[in-house]
Amino acid sequence: MRKFTIALVSIFLIASISGPAHSAQMTAKKFSSCADVLKNYPNGVAKDKKARNKAVKGGFAKPKVSKTVYKKNRDRLDKNNDGIICRQKKAEPLTKAEPFSFAKNIDASLPADWVAEFNQVMSNLGQLMPISEKINEVPRVQSPMNIYAWNSAVSNPFPQIPGAQGASISGNGLNTWMVLEIPENEFRFNDLHRYKVIAHEYFHVYQIAMSRDAEGTQWLWEGGAKVVEELYSQQYYGRSQFDSQLMPVNAAAVQTPKVFENYGSGKDMNYNGSAFLVLALAKELQQRGMSEERAFTAILRDFQAENAQEPDWKKAFVNTFNMSVEEFYQSLSQYPTAEPTEDWISHRVVDATPVLPSKTLTLNSIFS
Repeated sequence: MRKFTIALVSIFLIASISGPAHSAQMTAKKFSSCADVLKNYPNGVAKDKKARNKAVKGGFAKPKVSKTVYKKNRDRLDKNNDGIICRQKKAEPLTKAEPFSFAKNIDASLPADWVAEFNQVMSNLGQLMPISEKINEVPRVQSPMNIYAWNSAVSNPFPQIPGAQGASISGNGLNTWMVLEIPENEFRFNDLHRYKVIAHEYFHVYQIAMSRDAEGTQWLWEGGAKVVEELYSQQYYGRSQFDSQLMPVNAAAVQTPKVFENYGSGKDMNYNGSAFLVLALAKELQQRGMSEERAFTAILRDFQAENAQEPDWKKAFVNTFNMSVEEFYQSLSQYPTAEPTEDWISHRVVDATPVLPSKTLTLNSIFS
């Protein structure tokens, strides 16, 4: 009986020792495609170290060495018969894009104090709201973006942009630039607009970057830039058109706001109507529970980012603000209209006082 027992134990031990070797042979899987191989071996499989080293020297990612896996799949997947199945090119190191920048073309017709303030405004804006690297994905926009600035007392001095005038972000289908023709009267009457306009046009570049130049609606685009312009003025110069209630705001802003969706309505003097709609939207968001800073961040930053993902601005509006454009337009009925108190205004107006931002609101708190 003892001899028989020893024999059984011996057989069991032999079977236990030989088991793993048999199991190892079964792990060599037959893959149906390189896609399946790469799920398990992201750099492919080499039959031996010599093949692996040759692949690495040839610029390929370092494959896994497995003679059994290679042998099981070589007939179908070693396309080059080089001892590698599903070889992969080595990933190129990511090159960091150069920060977006501006090239300043300042004509001598502009006084030195304006040039100094222009440089300061651009520096402030660059820190407050740096242009997103997403702008590199926008066709027809190149870095550095040229800024052409001159005093309207002289004719356009830049032959590169024939016919350009006023202030705008313009282009020719191949490239885009900023135009700053500063009216001579703004120097004569010490008008802050000669500086505020810089913030307005800069913010358009910010919008282009955040939205990847998605076509939206005029009142959010221009109204947003007008609000940023006045917030900049309030923060850095201590006064703005908010002090005069954005007067005049055409009553059409609350009666027929849809006309402000496109340019050319003839009812949006200095973009006051568009700015009113932006401020009214911020007020509506606050009434729904947002803080003032968060409401303006949602309008001036988040909506632009959402518009990059959802080109239909009305859908982007719902996604950002959790209300439809129509719901917002309906909310405008709370703002009454009145006859103007100034003789030079020929239309009914709406008082912007209820929607004006607080004096303590800063661009830093919105864009930080």
